[in-house]
Amino acid sequence: MGLFAFILGYVSTILDEFMGYCKLIQNREVGWPTVDRKTGELKREQQPIWKKIKLILLFNPIAEWSQHFSIANLLGDPSIAESFADGPVASFRLSPQDYHRYHAPVTGTVKWYKQFSGEYYNVDPWNLRSHIDVLTSNARCAVCFETEKYGDVIFVAIGASDVGTVKFNEDTRIPGRRIRKGQEIGRFEFGGSSILVVFQKGRILFDEDLLNLSNERIMVDVEVGMSLGRLQAKGGEKRGSVDEESGKVNEKRQKVNEMHEKAGETETYAQAVSEGGKKSDSEKEDTQTTKKAAKALRIT
Repeated sequence: MGLFAFILGYVSTILDEFMGYCKLIQNREVGWPTVDRKTGELKREQQPIWKKIKLILLFNPIAEWSQHFSIANLLGDPSIAESFADGPVASFRLSPQDYHRYHAPVTGTVKWYKQFSGEYYNVDPWNLRSHIDVLTSNARCAVCFETEKYGDVIFVAIGASDVGTVKFNEDTRIPGRRIRKGQEIGRFEFGGSSILVVFQKGRILFDEDLLNLSNERIMVDVEVGMSLGRLQAKGGEKRGSVDEESGKVNEKRQKVNEMHEKAGETETYAQAVSEGGKKSDSEKEDTQTTKKAAKALRIT
């Protein structure tokens, strides 16, 4: 009995020292390769090696990521999933240090809102590749926006480890409420988490660099305001960039003209810009305000 206790204590000491060593190298780069989209720098996500070892032990055998994932499982409703069959899905994984408030990706009307209870598994790459369907097992909330440009768009906020709550603002939970693009619609509490944005087939084409890196299992660092893709014209053809930019300019001018009409002015945006040098000081100030308004209304 004494010999057994001695051996057990010896093994325990070795394990403690080993795990202590692993925890010392907190910045060991053992995560997924990640690209900084602004600089093109390729690096690996920093993650404690002891955490990776633990995940390997807990979640063997490791299946391919997305093998068990489906929109029907995500939403718990096969009838809703039918209209999103083969549609593109954007997945965003947040680390604890990332921004944890979320904003509407599109302008539209709330069609429905659903809340699902569940687990709080970590959303690390190893978990996502495991036999556990993390994205459809974790606690989550989903809202569907009905839009003119993109059809129906589903926004799903998924909790994870250290995230005890997934909160949507009250307006976002009420069907029929109008939501503007960029409007804050909710938040996560502290911790890691994920967001999925689901589109109907043929509505959007993701940017080529995102598609290529995704196929190589490389994550991309993105920021608020960055392009993810573009609308597709009817028939599935990609809209030309010239037509797209022309539409944006016309939309800007229309909105600025509406602002002028409300203020009792009738001159167009083009006239305000071209004649700015001939106006009085007060009129010049109005022109500068118009320019600032046009810049603020820029659509990305």
